[in-house]
Amino acid sequence: MVGGEEMLKTPRMVLRDFTPADIDEVHAYASDTLVTRFTTFGPNTRAQSEAFVQRAIDATAAPKRQDYSLAIELLGSSAVIGGCGLHNPNHDQWELGYVFAQRYWGMGLATEMVPALMDFAFSRLGARKVWAPVDAANVASARVLEKCGFLLEGLLRQDRLRWPGGRDTKVFGLLASDWTL
Repeated sequence: MVGGEEMLKTPRMVLRDFTPADIDEVHAYASDTLVTRFTTFGPNTRAQSEAFVQRAIDATAAPKRQDYSLAIELLGSSAVIGGCGLHNPNHDQWELGYVFAQRYWGMGLATEMVPALMDFAFSRLGARKVWAPVDAANVASARVLEKCGFLLEGLLRQDRLRWPGGRDTKVFGLLASDWTL
């Protein structure tokens, strides 16, 4: 249950908790080298994808849930086309993340999905701020956040240590006081 509700909906998508039946679709995008080139994970082995889905499922049972890793599916379909999430590492600030399978890129789905999560974060979770770390080379993701009202707050140099020599991370933020649906 997403915050006491079955799921979140946008005009074209459903955002819901992961289930064990989602592993094949999760692994399909999480093992794709092009999809994971800007992420802090992947390309995943099957075991890593299974472990992620299990952690997401386990998080739903937490007394005070701080991890909303959600499956993304198109309305009218049960196939998982990506994942998104809000993670609460620090008081009333939540971290945003998302990933889509390649074949769903360029359709405006991320720009449609982010406002649904922001509304959930600010109205249901009481977030004061949502922030999103983005690989500095990921121009498309930075543009999605800007379209959704996020502001560039800084650059963390050589922060992403998954790669030799590290890669830079742009940090975007959105305050509850700036959010309008």
